[in-house]
Amino acid sequence: MHDITLVSCNYNTPEQIQVLLKSWAFHNADVSRKCLIMEHSNNEETIPFYADNEIPYVRNRGSVHYRGVEAALQLVNTKYMLLVDSDVVFHKSIKSIIDHHIMNNIHLAGRVEGDRGGYLLYKRIHPWFCFIDVDFVRRHSIRFADMSRVIATHSEGFYQNVPVTQYDYIRKYDVGATFLEDAMKSGARVFNQNLEDDYFTHYEGMSWRNNSNNPKLLEEHNEKLRLFDLDRDKYSSVDLKGFFDVR
Repeated sequence: MHDITLVSCNYNTPEQIQVLLKSWAFHNADVSRKCLIMEHSNNEETIPFYADNEIPYVRNRGSVHYRGVEAALQLVNTKYMLLVDSDVVFHKSIKSIIDHHIMNNIHLAGRVEGDRGGYLLYKRIHPWFCFIDVDFVRRHSIRFADMSRVIATHSEGFYQNVPVTQYDYIRKYDVGATFLEDAMKSGARVFNQNLEDDYFTHYEGMSWRNNSNNPKLLEEHNEKLRLFDLDRDKYSSVDLKGFFDVR
């Protein structure tokens, strides 16, 4: 077992968060049994699932992702944290990945990316799969989001629970960008590694695509939902009750 907590912020994705946790339990029981869900949904659909399966969670109705991450960075009681989106599904064990990061004193790890989707963006580590040395972050008083820089660059749209639809061609701080920038300034050892589609799938946008009223996004949502249903069926029999450490 490693001294690491699986952390996810859930916003109106009751089925996805269940499959995330089941796929983690199926593949990564030897990595960690600690998790913390920052529950931001504006409905109560997921609460009975947490209660029935003894899943540690913090309720903050209607909150946004970056606030949940900042809270989790103060709440976890482990040296490390693996931040993942609620619509991530694991396909294999990441024990060797975590072993590597710890043995090499890595402070942040994941896929580093800048410009994306036609937007000019400062570099960040994808927040849907990010290994974090919590002790390092606390020692250097690093915030997950510096909203002064976000506001100064008119980047606020990336920090809401809705898709960004307008763009003024100013380089933006997407979610996690100020975090990486400040960590680098503090001397962080950053490991750039893309594990997506091999170790996990990220069904991006499951919390908002279906409500976008955009034909292209709706079509993408239906295809993602079809693939997600296959993963949901694959892990449907995984029993989570008693799996996660509630201490």
